[in-house]
Amino acid sequence: MPETNQPAPENYNPKTHFLQVAAKSLNPEMREFFDPNGEIEELDITTPTGALRRACLIDVDESLLLNVGKMIFYGLMTGKLSEELMSKFYGIPKDDFKLRRNNLQAQVVLKFQEPSNLQRKARRNHPKRMKVSVPLLKDATDVTIAELTAIKNRLKQRFPEPKSRTDLYLCGNNKYSYYDPEQGLQMPQIQAANQNQAIEFVKDICYCFSRDYDDTRLNESRKINPRAQDETVKVIGKTTRRKKKKVIGYVYLVSATFIGADTGVEELLLYRPRMSI
Repeated sequence: MPETNQPAPENYNPKTHFLQVAAKSLNPEMREFFDPNGEIEELDITTPTGALRRACLIDVDESLLLNVGKMIFYGLMTGKLSEELMSKFYGIPKDDFKLRRNNLQAQVVLKFQEPSNLQRKARRNHPKRMKVSVPLLKDATDVTIAELTAIKNRLKQRFPEPKSRTDLYLCGNNKYSYYDPEQGLQMPQIQAANQNQAIEFVKDICYCFSRDYDDTRLNESRKINPRAQDETVKVIGKTTRRKKKKVIGYVYLVSATFIGADTGVEELLLYRPRMSI
């Protein structure tokens, strides 16, 4: 092993290298934080989350000082958003749930994602996604393998591996929330075409985790602002308005992960590689 570091290539630029590495590693995380479902256009700053995401993304062509400022801003905003502002974006009352949530030690995180061929067909830069976290209402040390196996089997039953488009779940333009502190359920971003579809989805989740469904707990949290779907374009020198396509997509359950919170234990219960349908 050499005693000194190898010399850098002649064309090595530490500033450029740093920004390229920062952009490659941080930008995906920033996009995931502000837009976990991949529904905001890359240059759209008409929504609060879209504007924040764009303000934080690292651009290697901008100054080093500005990009470092973006990193600091992102670090400040991630904590602030999750604790204070997220309820304003998604309509979820989080304050009274906070103590109960912090006392829960174990949960299962479900991730849904759009098949690769449908993403390409929709010409999206990022696949449509949806994530649901379900607390297990007990300490991680009390969770048994038998419990997790039963949850996994019920997930496979209600969210089977897709063979055709009829097996996929439609993420529509309407967003619903299901908030039940008594049973530790908090699903702030249920994307559905209508309320009936959202109800069926929540019922499936409740079945998989042996919870009781309560109709009064489901609320419509947000509709897509139609003005945010418009764009100004020029056609043969004339300025006009054009409607953008609605951001909808079909998804399927790609993974279910048991997380033991402060124990540091994570166990993949179910995984399906991304596929074409």
